[in-house]
Amino acid sequence: APLIEMVLSFLKSAFWKNVVATTLAAQVAVLPLLLYNTGNLSLVAIPANLLVVPLMPLAMGLSAFAGFAGMLLAPFGTGFAPALAVLLAVPAYLANAYTVFIAEQSAALPFAAFTLPSFPFWLVLVAYAGLIYLAASKRFSTMLQLRFAKKAST
Repeated sequence: APLIEMVLSFLKSAFWKNVVATTLAAQVAVLPLLLYNTGNLSLVAIPANLLVVPLMPLAMGLSAFAGFAGMLLAPFGTGFAPALAVLLAVPAYLANAYTVFIAEQSAALPFAAFTLPSFPFWLVLVAYAGLIYLAASKRFSTMLQLRFAKKAST
């Protein structure tokens, strides 16, 4: 993601720069394996992920809270405890329902995905070798740019 963030320097918001870079990095990292396993190339994955990614930490936190609340309230299985557990789970449900809604609606769009011809495994290996080279190469290293930026600022 740091390499992609450097390309996204035109984005002023650090939050959105991070969201877009993380989404693009994840898509690039899994694309060779997805093409090999499914043969599907999604054209809506990146926009859909950009709509969902900012909400994911909240959805995960609310889900964890609802799960712990359910475990703590389970011994009190009668009276108000089950209703309270359900009530505490509603925010998590809403956040996760939004995620599912975006996934379903984006997948239903026309031309949302294309099925490609067989993607050979050797091409997956070549793609990952290229990604590893790009990430590990000193020429593309972010440390070098950070070092130059630090020297320039002093």
